[in-house]
Amino acid sequence: MFYHDPSRSALGAGFEVFIRIIANNTVRDSIHGTVYRVVVGAALSTIDTAADIYVISTYYQSKVLYGQAHALLAMISTNLFVQILMVLAQYVASERRREAVRKRNKGRSDKY
Repeated sequence: MFYHDPSRSALGAGFEVFIRIIANNTVRDSIHGTVYRVVVGAALSTIDTAADIYVISTYYQSKVLYGQAHALLAMISTNLFVQILMVLAQYVASERRREAVRKRNKGRSDKY
């Protein structure tokens, strides 16, 4: 099997590191990298939700763990509520920034 040793190449090991950085940044900044991250995040979130539902339903079936099921449901509901509040706050802040940019650019000419 052929093994490429970058330190023996004419350009040296620094070139391979440089190319890897460019490749990683390209994947991070490209639409395909964004789609990949969104899909992986959605899949993990869905799996986590399914696991939570399974655990809570299992706890509700047990008379001993009924209180813990209520506690888990309360924690998950609180977490979801806080996340929704944070998304709404970010949305309102972004709308304010957009409106400020619109006001600032309103008097400018588009001749350029």
